[in-house]
Amino acid sequence: MGKKILIIGSGGREHALAVAFEKSASVAAVYVAPGNPGMLLGTESVHCVPIPTTETDALVAFAQSEAIDYTFVGPEVAIEAGVVDAFREKNLLIIGPTKVAGQIETSKIFAKVMMEKAGIPTAGYQAFSEHDYKAAHHYVNALPLPVVIKESGLAGGKGVYICEERTHAERIVRETLLARKRAIIVEEFLEGPEFSHFSLVNGEHIISLGIARDYKRAFDLDKGLNTGGMGAIAPVSLEDAQLSDEIVATIVRPLTKTMMENGTPYTGILYTGVMATKTGLKVIEFNARFGDPETQILLPLIEVDWLDLFKHHFNQTEPTLTYLPLQSVGVMIAAKGYPEKPVTGFALHLPEVPPNITVYYSGVSSVNGQLLATGGRVFMVTCQDENLDRCREHIYGWLEGVDMENLFCRSDIGVSN
Repeated sequence: MGKKILIIGSGGREHALAVAFEKSASVAAVYVAPGNPGMLLGTESVHCVPIPTTETDALVAFAQSEAIDYTFVGPEVAIEAGVVDAFREKNLLIIGPTKVAGQIETSKIFAKVMMEKAGIPTAGYQAFSEHDYKAAHHYVNALPLPVVIKESGLAGGKGVYICEERTHAERIVRETLLARKRAIIVEEFLEGPEFSHFSLVNGEHIISLGIARDYKRAFDLDKGLNTGGMGAIAPVSLEDAQLSDEIVATIVRPLTKTMMENGTPYTGILYTGVMATKTGLKVIEFNARFGDPETQILLPLIEVDWLDLFKHHFNQTEPTLTYLPLQSVGVMIAAKGYPEKPVTGFALHLPEVPPNITVYYSGVSSVNGQLLATGGRVFMVTCQDENLDRCREHIYGWLEGVDMENLFCRSDIGVSN
């Protein structure tokens, strides 16, 4: 009898995970809680379950009643809600970190402390609470411009501010500390190409999954506000495998060892955001889950039975991973006004999807079979091909048939990698 998988989440990342699990010959059904109606298109084995990502008791009850074999946590809000802790209390197999270990993402301050203990290179910084407004104000005026300010807690991928003017930095400090009463870290500005490394961790056992690059700024040429991601590419360079080995040896392994020693062992997907500076690799951030949109373009390149990979993860044994020798590109389609005030509620009119591209849905709902846009990032169009430019041609060519009146996307995804 095939296995049952539960994925917690509702976005494009979870849609890509559902597609990956569905391909396993050992999987009979994939449930996504709460999922979205776009995930149901073209499939009979993926099912949406109307349970919010933070309703831990209801998720546990569903996993028990449906005899779910493996659960995978998608979004960070579920980790912060303690869903992994709740599942483990009932001896249910789940892939993800505990709430305390998940602080590697949910608390920028905790992450910095772990990096310091592990000797992991990162940007110089100071942390400030709402009671430290005067000190923070003085510090941002003492640093050379630009200044980087990060909200310490969860911010949906948008709590990072690169301030090129003193007045901007002062305003962010004032609004964050005094108005929203959220702790911040103020960092020195680093320069260099950025990319994301993913690994599947169980204590000190590490399975490297590869590297991708996402595009954070809303508009072409990296203009506009930071978003949750407007597109992604993989591989990043010809040296991806060598770079992955270096990241595991100098960053991931020291971190997992330190977290074990700290009494907060890490399990699940670890996202390592890295910048290649003139003085070497430096960590920009850690996330406690797969990235969105990197998941959508990285997973199709990995040749592995994901159910089998989970067994290796739990048993702390080594899997065999191979990668398709292809380029993978994804372009995010967002609602106009994103990331500040996206328009919502409009109908999506999409042409037939050809076999050489895949559409992953995120911010959508359905009324009488009609998909409606409900979130800032609405869907992502991806393609895998031997040639990166052909990937772009397939994606942007298909988008010419999409009604973009209330939508927008970047036109330069994959142009400069």
